[in-house]
Order: sequence, then C-alpha cells, then structure tokens
Amino acid sequence: TVYFRLPEWFDDWNNIPEENDDDSPDVKAMKRFLSGDEDYRNKRLKIVPYLVDGPLAIRLIKPKPVEITFHGERHPSKWARLPKTTNGAGKTTASALLECDIDLVSNAAVRKIINIVRPHLKYITIDLAVVVSKPYGSDVEEPSACLGLWRIEKVDFERCAVIPAKSIEEVAVEVKKAMLMSGLQFVADDQCPHLEIAA
Repeated sequence: TVYFRLPEWFDDWNNIPEENDDDSPDVKAMKRFLSGDEDYRNKRLKIVPYLVDGPLAIRLIKPKPVEITFHGERHPSKWARLPKTTNGAGKTTASALLECDIDLVSNAAVRKIINIVRPHLKYITIDLAVVVSKPYGSDVEEPSACLGLWRIEKVDFERCAVIPAKSIEEVAVEVKKAMLMSGLQFVADDQCPHLEIAA
C-alpha cells in the first residue's frame, strides 16, 4: 500500500479548481488527472522502475527505465473517489481520497512472474517513481507530473504474505473437474452448498 497526499489546492471532488494558463505543468496534469474519468486515469498513471544495485547477472542486463502503465489487461485497476466528511460544526473529519486497487492475483501469468521474482528482491535495490503522463502512442503533447519517489532496498518479501498460485475461481474449476471424475457432484441451493454422490 502506498499513500500520496493530495495537493493543498484540492479540497473535495465537487470543487476541483479549473485549469489556468498560469498553472505549472505538473499542476495542470494533476487537475486533469483528478477531474478525469476512470479510463483517463488508467491510461496515464504509470510507474518507472530503475535498478540501482543487484547481483552481477542482473546488473549486466540492467534494463533501461521505462514507464509501465498501472492498469492492464492482466493487471486491471479499480478506482474509488471518496468525498470529504465533516461533523456538525463543519470541521473536516476525513479528507477526500482517491483510491486505486490493482489486481495482481487473478491472472495466472502475473502471479507466476511475481512468485519467480519475489525471492530475489532481497538482493536488489530499486528506485521507483509514480508519474502521470500521456498515454502510449499518443501524438498529443500533455503536461506530466511526478506523484512520488521511493526506494525498495533489498527487502525480504519472503516474510510477507504469499500470493496464491491460483485464484479461488481457478481452484473451484479444478475441484469441480476432480469431483466429476470421481463420481461426486457439487450441488448449490439457497440453503447451503453440499456434495452428493452421483447415481
């Protein structure tokens, strides 16, 4: 989980300031990003990884920094805009929030890559930047903004929760297949799902 503080000029979703000619490029980019719909944000929110240090084999093939879109067919994102809340006296009790959840579990290929790479991250130092920039393939120039920078320095992710090898849906399909092959039948009703022996 990564949190970014919204700009001082932002108060709530119903009163985002309009873009002005005097705005700096990063402010223009942020105003468009916050005002845009989900499709607009999906095309423009990106992460830029940069390999700082690691084993020789990885340093020899050191990839160039490249912008990677958060949202993709294999790793879809969902957005939620939560409004500011106030108490009876008009005092803010919770600031407005923009939330982005990225699904890295549902796709088997993504899970496989993560589980292959994760054990080696404790030997690697990576700098990461989150940016808002124009969509891939677009010839239209747009302002851009950097939302934040941080470093992952030889973190042992093996101590974190393990990403499951398969999603619940995939496991359910395999269980049903196995049950059919063994003569069992899965029956779901309004009361409770249960097993029956096929006649």
